Amino acid sequence: MDFNMSHIKDPKKKRQTNQVPCLYRGLDNRGATCYLNATLQVLFMTKAFREAVLGAPSDTDNILVSALKEIFEELSNQARGAKSVSTDGIIRSLGIQRYVQQDAVEYFHDILEKVGPDLAKVFSGTLRNIRICSEKHESHDDSPFKSLQIPVIIRDGMFTLADGVNKYFESTKLVADDQMYCDTCDKKRDTEWSCEIHKYPAILPLHLKRFVYDYRRGLVKNDCPMDVPLHLSLQKQKYSLYAVINHTGSHLGGHYTAVIQSFTDNKWYRFNDSRVTVTDESKLKRSREAYLLLYQKNPWVEDVREEPRTKTAEPGEPGEADRAECGGAHDKPQLKSVSKEKQLNHRRRNGGSAAKLSLLVSVLEKMGLSGKVTPAQAKKKWDNLKKKYKECKYPGSGEGVSGKPTAATWPWFVQMDEVLGQRPSICPPVLIASIPMDTPGPSAAEEPRGERGRREGRR
Repeated sequence: MDFNMSHIKDPKKKRQTNQVPCLYRGLDNRGATCYLNATLQVLFMTKAFREAVLGAPSDTDNILVSALKEIFEELSNQARGAKSVSTDGIIRSLGIQRYVQQDAVEYFHDILEKVGPDLAKVFSGTLRNIRICSEKHESHDDSPFKSLQIPVIIRDGMFTLADGVNKYFESTKLVADDQMYCDTCDKKRDTEWSCEIHKYPAILPLHLKRFVYDYRRGLVKNDCPMDVPLHLSLQKQKYSLYAVINHTGSHLGGHYTAVIQSFTDNKWYRFNDSRVTVTDESKLKRSREAYLLLYQKNPWVEDVREEPRTKTAEPGEPGEADRAECGGAHDKPQLKSVSKEKQLNHRRRNGGSAAKLSLLVSVLEKMGLSGKVTPAQAKKKWDNLKKKYKECKYPGSGEGVSGKPTAATWPWFVQMDEVLGQRPSICPPVLIASIPMDTPGPSAAEEPRGERGRREGRR
C-alpha cells in the first residue's frame, strides 16, 4: 500500500510533553494512528459522552468501554506538563493494525457502534423519509442516524456548508422504472422522495465527502476551501460548532488532527497526536482540511418536528440490531419498511429499493453505461457482489489471493460503493478476486443485517 510515511512516528520513542504548558494531554502515535488519536480526543471533549463513559460500571464486559474509561481517566488528569497518554488498550480492543493508515470517520462510527446505544445516544438522531405519490398520497418511515454525509459542492472556487446541506435534503423524483408502490393507489406511481430530521441529536456530526470516485482518475480528494461556520441553522434547530477533525494530504496518505473548543474554558485547542496547543477559530477560515464537523444543539429550540396529518406508515420501534446498522452514517437516507409484512410487499412490488435504483441511474450515467445496462441489472450485480464477497480488502501488493488480479481497475464496485452510501470510507474497497463482467445474478438469500466488510487502505 502506498502512503505518506512522513507522519508515522515510532511508538517506541519516549512519550512527549507539550512544548507549551497546556490544560489538555496528547495521545501517543503508535504507528500511523493519528486517525484514532483525533477521534478519541473529539469523543473525550464531548461532555455528555465523556461523562457516560466515566460513569460506566468498572466491571463491564465490554472491553472497548473499559479501555475508553481507562484512557478518559488518564486524560482527565490535566496536570500541566503531564506526559501524553498511550492508546494501546484501545488499539487492542479494536483490533487495529499499526502502520496502516485508516479513516477517522469510519473509526468514529466503529467506536459508537461498539460501545452500545446507551453510551452513544448523545449522537443519535432520527431521519424521516417522506414519499408523496403523483396522486398526492403521503407516507413516511423513520430511520436512526449518527452522522450525515454532506456532498462537497464547489461554487466560485469555494464550498459552503449551506450548499452541501441543501443538496443533502433536496427531494428526488422517482419515475419510469423507479416508480414506487403506493398503498393507497394499490399500484406503482411517480413519487417524490425527500427527507427531514424528525429527532435532532444533541451532537450532530457532519461528514464532508471530500473523497470521491472519479471514473477517469479513480479515487480523488476534493480539497476545495471552505469557511467552517461556527453556527448552523438546520431546519427548526440551531447548532454551534465545537470540534473539527482535519485531514491533510491525499487519498494515498496524510495526517489527522483535531481542533476542539473546550467546554470548561471555551478556548480552542489543536490536538496533534502527543502535542496539544492553544489556537483560535480563525484557523477555520478557508480550510482545505475540514473533514468531520461536530455541532452541539442549542437547547432552547424544539427538537422534534410536528407530525404530518397525512397517512403515514406505522413507525415501529427499531431493535438494537437495526440501530447498530441504520444508526451510522447516512448518505441519502434509504427507504426502510416499518413491518415485516410491508417489507415483503415492498420488495415484491418494487423489485428492491427504488431509492437505490434511482441512485444507480446516476452511477450508470457517470460510467457511460446508460442505455447499455439497466438499473435493475446493475442492482442484481451489486447484490450478488455483496453476498459473495463479505470480506473486502485492498491488498498492498496490488495482487489478490494466490496472485490473482484484483478488481482495482474494474469501476463497478468502487463507484457503486461510494454512490449507494455503504459504510463511510475515504477509500472504498475493491475485491480480492478477479470479477468477470458476466457475474451471475444474486442468490435468493439475503445478506445478514449489519454484515459489513472490514477495510484497509483508509487514512
